[in-house]
Amino acid sequence: TPFTDITVDGGEPDASDLLSLTGATSAEAIVVNLEPSTITGFGPTVSFIGIEDVSLDGGGGAGVDTLTVNGTSLDDELTYRPTGAAAGIFSNRTSSDPDEPTSVFSFSAITGTFTVAGGTASADEMVVEATNSRDTITINATNRTTNTVQVNALKAVALATNIEVVRALGRDGNDTFVVNPAPGVAGSLDNLLIYVDGGAPGASDALVVQDPDLT
Repeated sequence: TPFTDITVDGGEPDASDLLSLTGATSAEAIVVNLEPSTITGFGPTVSFIGIEDVSLDGGGGAGVDTLTVNGTSLDDELTYRPTGAAAGIFSNRTSSDPDEPTSVFSFSAITGTFTVAGGTASADEMVVEATNSRDTITINATNRTTNTVQVNALKAVALATNIEVVRALGRDGNDTFVVNPAPGVAGSLDNLLIYVDGGAPGASDALVVQDPDLT
């Protein structure tokens, strides 16, 4: 392409615009910056304004595509729901407007690592939603550099060190939460703060906390 930067403005109305990007069959490192709203990895840098839904397709093929999401300078609440082994949906709410999510992103054919990072604020939270069936939600937080959350065998999310809180929602079904916690860093309590919510029904969910030395 002859362009290095492309700006897409959805205009009005503000609830129905879709931006769809599809990669090549080679390996791509896709990056979504939520502030400012830009996407790289598909060739030109794509800036988007007033876009409610964004579709990201890694393109498949022999290349291993990765996806990284970078948060904002505010307190972020990033929500992720995996939908397949290489697919999922995520969105973000900020402390300035907690009732209004930003664009909703769906992705597919991301066979490499899916990573979410917070911004410069000190209270960035990652919410991971399971399915409405029986699930096993595994939270590996044995240290602050390799934290991951995975629902069953669906696409895992890797958490950067500036994600301070993770909240796992089991939703419906008989769910099992497996947590591998960290003992704290240098005697402090600045390890990842973990919340689990079994959802409905209220008498059939299990929480397993494992000794990190055994994992």
